[in-house]
Amino acid sequence: MLGQPGAQILKNSYASGALTTSGPSGGLVGSSSSGYIIDSFATGSVSYASGGGAVGGNIVQKLDNVYWDIFRTGKSNCYQSGSTGCTGKNSGNSEPNYWFNTSVDAPMDQWNFDSIWQTNVGAYPTLRSVILDEITPVIPSATDTTPSYTFFSNTAGAITYGGDCTSATGTATIGSNTITFDALSVAVHSNCTLAVGGVTMNITDFQIVSGFAGGAGTSGDPYQITTCAQLQLMDSYRTSYFILNNAIDCAVAPFNTGLGFLPVGTSASKFTGGFDGAGYTISNLYIDRPLIDYVGLFGYVDGTDTQYIKDVSLTGADITGKNYVGALAGYLLDTIMVDASSAGTVDGYSYVGGLLGYIDSTTVKACYSSATVAGYSLIGGLSSYLANASYLGFSYATGAITGYSGAGGLLASTTGTRNTLYNCYATGAVSTSSGVTTSSQFGGLLGTAGASSFVYNSYATGATTSGSYAGGLIAAPTSNYTKDSFATGAVTTGSFQGGVFGSVTSSSRNNVYWDIYRTSQSNCYQTASVNCTGKNSGNADPNYWFNSSTNPPFNQWDFNTVWDTNAESYPTLQSVILEEVTQVAPATIDTTPNYTFFSDTAGAITYGGDCTSATGTAVVGNNTVTFSTLSAAVHSNCTLAVGGVTMNISPFEIIAGFAGGAGTSGNPYQITTCAQLQLMDSYRTSYFILNNNIDCAVAPFNTGVGFLPIGDATTKFSGGFNGADYTIDGLYINRPATDYVGLFGYADGTDVQSIQDFIMTNVNITGYDYVGAAVGYDIDITVTKVGSLGAVTGNHYVGGLLGAISSTTASNSFSSATVIGYGVYIGGLIGYSLSSAITTNCYATGAVTGYIDGIGGLLGFLSSTTLTYSYATGAVTATSGSSGGLIGSKSAGTLNNSYWDVTRTGKATCYNGGSTGCTAKNTASAEPNYWFGNSANAPMDSWDFVTTPIWYVVGGTYPALDPPPTIQFTSTTGSGSEATTAVNLEVSIDITWTDNVTVDYVVSGGTATGTGTDYTLASGTATITAGST
Repeated sequence: MLGQPGAQILKNSYASGALTTSGPSGGLVGSSSSGYIIDSFATGSVSYASGGGAVGGNIVQKLDNVYWDIFRTGKSNCYQSGSTGCTGKNSGNSEPNYWFNTSVDAPMDQWNFDSIWQTNVGAYPTLRSVILDEITPVIPSATDTTPSYTFFSNTAGAITYGGDCTSATGTATIGSNTITFDALSVAVHSNCTLAVGGVTMNITDFQIVSGFAGGAGTSGDPYQITTCAQLQLMDSYRTSYFILNNAIDCAVAPFNTGLGFLPVGTSASKFTGGFDGAGYTISNLYIDRPLIDYVGLFGYVDGTDTQYIKDVSLTGADITGKNYVGALAGYLLDTIMVDASSAGTVDGYSYVGGLLGYIDSTTVKACYSSATVAGYSLIGGLSSYLANASYLGFSYATGAITGYSGAGGLLASTTGTRNTLYNCYATGAVSTSSGVTTSSQFGGLLGTAGASSFVYNSYATGATTSGSYAGGLIAAPTSNYTKDSFATGAVTTGSFQGGVFGSVTSSSRNNVYWDIYRTSQSNCYQTASVNCTGKNSGNADPNYWFNSSTNPPFNQWDFNTVWDTNAESYPTLQSVILEEVTQVAPATIDTTPNYTFFSDTAGAITYGGDCTSATGTAVVGNNTVTFSTLSAAVHSNCTLAVGGVTMNISPFEIIAGFAGGAGTSGNPYQITTCAQLQLMDSYRTSYFILNNNIDCAVAPFNTGVGFLPIGDATTKFSGGFNGADYTIDGLYINRPATDYVGLFGYADGTDVQSIQDFIMTNVNITGYDYVGAAVGYDIDITVTKVGSLGAVTGNHYVGGLLGAISSTTASNSFSSATVIGYGVYIGGLIGYSLSSAITTNCYATGAVTGYIDGIGGLLGFLSSTTLTYSYATGAVTATSGSSGGLIGSKSAGTLNNSYWDVTRTGKATCYNGGSTGCTAKNTASAEPNYWFGNSANAPMDSWDFVTTPIWYVVGGTYPALDPPPTIQFTSTTGSGSEATTAVNLEVSIDITWTDNVTVDYVVSGGTATGTGTDYTLASGTATITAGST
C-alpha cells in the first residue's frame, strides 16, 4: 500500500496484492519510519526473506490493532523481528475466509460499514458507491438548541433525516455540506441519522443542556459543574473559570461511546481560564480520537501564569489521541497545576503522558499518575516533556510505560531553558514493545534530560529495558545537573547503560547513589562513577533505602514537610505538603511582613512562635499571609501548620534601618551589622559603605538557606558598595537551586559604580549557576580591592570571588577560597569572563575542582576579554574536559604578563592547548617561595606596592590588600612556681588578618620573690590563626 511512509497515520485500510522485491518490504508498508498504523490488515504474499506480513524490516513505528494473513503473506511475523501491536490470522490456511463478508471480525469491527464500507461474499470489503463522512459533529454538549452539523458526501441528492434530528436543508451537494438542525429539546440525542442516495449515516451522539449549575464564569464566581455534560460545556466557554460541585461520572451517553468526550481547547482556540476540582473525582473519562492532536480533558491550555488547574482526580480514564496526549491535559502552557491525579490508560503516538502530554513554561506540583501509558516516542508516566523553565515538584508516577524512542517513568525529556524537577519519584517499569531491538533512551525517571535541567531529591525504582541508552534514573542526560538522588530499578539494554545514567554528555552530578545489586550495574554510567556512590553490592545492604532519613542522599531531603520514611519501603511524599515560596526578607524594616507558602491541601492554618496572622485558612496552591505586628528582633521560632503538618518559617530579622546616610553616592547608607548588610536587598539602586567589620556568623543569617544575595536577574543591583577596608566574616548562603549567588547576586551598572575595598573571610557559599563569593554575575560595575577566603560551590560559572563578569573590570583582587563546580567554567577567581571584561593585577591560591569543562586556577573561561598581570597557584583538578593552570578554556581575547605555579596547580600548561601569553613558574618545585614576601617578582613588579599603596608585602605569604598587622603583648608580666613551668602571656593583633600570622618573640628574664633563684623565659615564635583578634 505504501512504500516508505513518514510520520503519517494509516487507518482502516488494507492491501491484498503480492509483493516481489529484493529489499525491505511488507504486506502493508515497506521500509517504514515513524508512522502510525491503526485498524488495518494485509494478505498479499511477500517475497523478501526478511520482510514482514504487514511491515518491512524492523518496526520503527507504532502499530495498533494491525492484522496480517500468515498463510497468504508467507510470513510468521508482522515485521522482521516481532509482532507487537499485530495479530496474525489464517495460519496453515485454517481461516481462509476470515477477511470475507464480515464487519465484526477485527480489525474490521472498527470500520464504518454504515456509510463507508460494504461487505462482499467471498471477497474483501469494498468502498460504497455513496460515501458519507462526518466532518464536524455537533458539539457533544451545547446550549444551542439549533446546532450546526457538517458532513461529506460524494453524491448529490436528497437528504432524509431520522431520529430526533430534522433540518430545512433538503439536498446534499458533492463535497462538504453544513446544515442547521431544527429546534431540539434539552436532552441526549443519540438516535439521529442522515441519509443520501440510500446510504444512512449515524450522527454522533450529543446533548443539549440548559447551562451550568450556577456561577458567572469569573475567577471569583466560577461556573459550577455537576454533570459530565456541563464538564463538556466548558468547551464553549474557553476563557472562563469553573469549579466542580460534586464528583462527576462520564460513563454516560453521549460521552462513553464513539469518539467520546471532546477535549476542551485546541491549538487554534486554547483554553485560557481556570479549573478547580474542589477535591472531587472525575471518573470514566473516555476519549477515542487517535487522529487528533492535543487530547485530554483539556486539549490545549494557555494561561498567563496566574490561572490554576487544581484539586481534581481522574479515575478509570481511557484516553487515546495522536500527539500531545494526557488524561488531564494534552498541552499545558503558562498555567499552574497543583494537586491533580490520574488513573486508567493513556495511549498516543508522540508526547504522551499519564496526566499531561506536555508541560511548557509553567509549574506543576503535588500531582501523580498511576495510569498505564503507551506510545511511540516521548512517553512519560506523568508527562512527556518539561519545557522552557518549567518546575515539577512533589509529584510521582507508578504506571507502566511502553514506548520506542525516549521514555521515562515520570518524564520522557526536558528541553529549553533550564527546567527543574525536585522531590519526585517513579516506580513504574519502562520498557519497549516486545521484539523491538532498536529502541533507545529509557530511564527510570527520565528518558533524556537536557538544556541545563536540574534534578534533585528524587528517585526511581522501576525496571528499564531498552535497545540502547538505559539508566536507572536518566537514560541520556545532556547539560543536566543531578543532585541528591538515587535509583534502584533493574537496567537492561544492549549498549550504554548504568545504574543511574546510560551515558552522560556535558552533565554534572553530586551526591548521587544507586543500588548495585538491584540495578545489576557496577557503574553509575556507561564507563565510570564520578560523583556517584554505589550501595548494596552483592545484596549486602538490601534495606539501605528503607525507613531512613539519615542515609545519603536522604540526609539532604526534607522529612519534616515533604517526605515520609516507610518501614521496609522507599520514602513517599507526605499526604500534606507545605513549601516556602517567598520567604520574609531575611532583614526588613516592615513589622507586618508578607509570607507566601504552597499547600497541596486546603484547611485551617495554625501559627506558632512569634508569628500570627489574621489569615486562618489555606487554599490549594500558593497562599500569601500577612503577619501581625512583630517587634524589632530576630524571629527564628515561627511555624505554620496545615492538616497536621508543621513547617518552620525561615528566620528573619526586623530592624530599624541603616546606621546613617541617605543612599546616594555622596552620602551612602552606613552599615554596621549583617542585618543592615542584608537590608541592601530592599534598596538595590542605592550606595552603601561599611562603618566597621561585619560578622555574618549570627542568626538569622547562619542557618537554613542563609543570606539572600543582593539583586537577581529580575531586579539587579545597580548601586555601589564601599567596604572601606573592612572585613565581612562568615557569609553563609545555601541555595543550591538558585542562580546568581554571592554577596551580590546580579549586579548591573553603568560603568560608574564600583564594588570595592573589603575582604570576605570564612565564606560558605552554595548556588546553582553564576556563583561567586562577592558577585554571582557582574555587568558594568567595577570590582577592585576585594578578596575572599572560604569555600564556594555551584554548577556552571563558579568563581572564588566572581561567578561571571561582562563589560567590566576586576582589578587588584584575590581569592584563596576553595572552589568546586559540577558544570562548566570553574575558576579560582572568576568562572566566566566575557564581552570585553578586563582582569588585571589579581591572583588566586585556592584549590579548584571541576568535572566537565573549563577548569582553571584563575579563570574558568576567557572569551573575548583581557587578562593581564595576574597569577594562580591553587591545585586544579579536572575529571574531564579542558583545564589549565591559569585558565580552563580560552577563545578570542588578550592574555599577557600572567603566570601560574606549575607544581602547585598540577598543570603543565597555562590553558587547554597552550601557554602563549603566560609564564610558568615553580616547575618541579624549583621556586616554592616565588610568590611570597616580595614585590619584585613578576607580575607583582607591576602592582602598586608604593604609590597608593594598594598591595602590601607580608613575609612568608602572598601579597595582601591591607597593611601587615601590628602584634604586641597585652600582658607584660607572668608568674610561676620555682620549678620549670609554663607561663601564659597574652598577645593581641590590631586587625583581623586573612592568613595565619607567625612572629618571633623575645622575653626578658624575671626575678624570684622571697627565697629562690632568678629565672629566664625562653624566646621563640607565636602563631595567630587567620581571623583571630
